[in-house]
Amino acid sequence: MANFAWPTNLQPISFGFHHIDADTSGGAGIGGGEQFVVSPGPRWGAAMTLPITSVDEVLSIRALRASLKGRANGVVLPALDGQRANWPVEAATGRKLYPRVAQALLGTVNLGGTPYSGAEIPAAAQINATIATGGAAARATTIAINMTQGAPIRAGQQFSIAGASRLYEIGKVVSVVGAVTTVDIWPPLRTAAAAAAAVEFMRPICVMRCLNLDEELRELELLRFATLNLSFVELL
Repeated sequence: MANFAWPTNLQPISFGFHHIDADTSGGAGIGGGEQFVVSPGPRWGAAMTLPITSVDEVLSIRALRASLKGRANGVVLPALDGQRANWPVEAATGRKLYPRVAQALLGTVNLGGTPYSGAEIPAAAQINATIATGGAAARATTIAINMTQGAPIRAGQQFSIAGASRLYEIGKVVSVVGAVTTVDIWPPLRTAAAAAAAVEFMRPICVMRCLNLDEELRELELLRFATLNLSFVELL
């Protein structure tokens, strides 16, 4: 099994990650009550609407289909959540330094703050964060993050950790002590995270299995266009 990067020229018009298998129940009791418990195996799902409108896009989606071999191999999806990341705030003006703002200050091209931009994120706009001293064990649901550049971390934000293509979501900010922010996360850590491992808020990713690419990519309208409605599930 291999994992393949999502082609950078394939840009969905609708996309989102969602929770699946987050709870389980034994069913309703005789009295009508029902008890739910947290599932030990939660995972991510994702849904995407992807327009195919050019020769390059047709060839890219075909190449991805050939590489994935149905559901045999994984694809590394970007979260496409740049608008909600905790980008640094410029001290003099109080404005948020989105990558496109920082690039404008440098007098260069607009980046847009997504994984589809061609250039690197300028240093002034980068979110620099690492796992705090002590690290975090596998299956941990609370971790400490050391922020050296970026706005305060907020509940609801998503991130991944360098070296592991896994997505996490912050359920609660537990405490902030100096540069260290402690947060509750979902799902539990898939693998242990070492101290000083980079925490990726700018371009988080997750390795997923595409459930229906073969079914969706069957024909091209006017031999040129297609609109694919793709479904994914986290590859564990």
